Amino acid sequence: MLVLKCKILITGKDNKKITFDYVSSVEVITSVENLTDTAKITVPRKLKWKEKPLTGFINRGDAINVELGYDGHKMETVFTGYIRNFTSRTAITLECENEMWKLKQIAVVPKVYKNFDIKAFMKEYAPHLELISVNKTKYNFGEVKIEKGVNVARVLEQLKQNNPFYTFFRGKKLYAVIGQTNLVAEDEVKMLNFIAHKNIINSEQLKLTLAEDVNVRVKAISILANNKRLTAEVPQGKKDGDLRTFHASRYKTEADLKKYAEQKLAELKTDTVEGSFTAFGIPHVRKGDRVKITDTVNADISGKAFAVKAVKYSFDSNGYRQTITPGHKYRLK
Repeated sequence: MLVLKCKILITGKDNKKITFDYVSSVEVITSVENLTDTAKITVPRKLKWKEKPLTGFINRGDAINVELGYDGHKMETVFTGYIRNFTSRTAITLECENEMWKLKQIAVVPKVYKNFDIKAFMKEYAPHLELISVNKTKYNFGEVKIEKGVNVARVLEQLKQNNPFYTFFRGKKLYAVIGQTNLVAEDEVKMLNFIAHKNIINSEQLKLTLAEDVNVRVKAISILANNKRLTAEVPQGKKDGDLRTFHASRYKTEADLKKYAEQKLAELKTDTVEGSFTAFGIPHVRKGDRVKITDTVNADISGKAFAVKAVKYSFDSNGYRQTITPGHKYRLK
């Protein structure tokens, strides 16, 4: 029987550290589709550090690191970030956000960038961060207007809304990715095997949708400086299917807007898995990794590999679980 283990490390602004290895529960939600990963940690109110109440050592903004695992196995870091808020009623509850929390504290000067360069922008406002791009060619964001009262995280969200663009943290590394074929640098990706009735607890929710069966259409909208509205819809004339609307004011001509819409459509029409599956805490999976699934019940999925879009880690008296959400199919070599 596997024995649960955890380690919580909190580092205050004065660099004082406290650690504890007992929690009531941990829930961590990570995704390549969300800017911010979150963690919720609950511990008994009576828990103490050096014979004093734990609450006397915790402050908003303290750094926090969460490791989970089993006795006799390597502990894995499932979350690193900062305490956004905490309460101490019947229990102590720590609500945390990853490194994106820091970027929410950095104000940006209002400005119009004629040709926005994300690397130059991040170097200006967050030079301490390592920005990683897995794309071979430089992406042109075009004109980007930053309004008053905006922070760095809001700018990244603005880029994400108007472009086929993913941005997320893995630890303290910030990824900026165009499209979704390769989300993480190859040397940081693990290919992990999951087998039904062995290390998969439940895979009934998984369903493979082939690219040709994805019934979707894309509408792109651009509002020019003179308030003229451009629209492009692909496939043109199609009336059925799920309509996805994107605002992309960086495109100034109908031809460029149509190319953007076609790119978004191609991104959406790929072989993908809908749903998620539940696994034990090992092997440890991170968003951006790839999972190969063996499952005789889901024959259309079995033997195929998929990029991981999201992972939810749950840890309590009932055990340690990973809820893994695969995305597009990865072509095995």
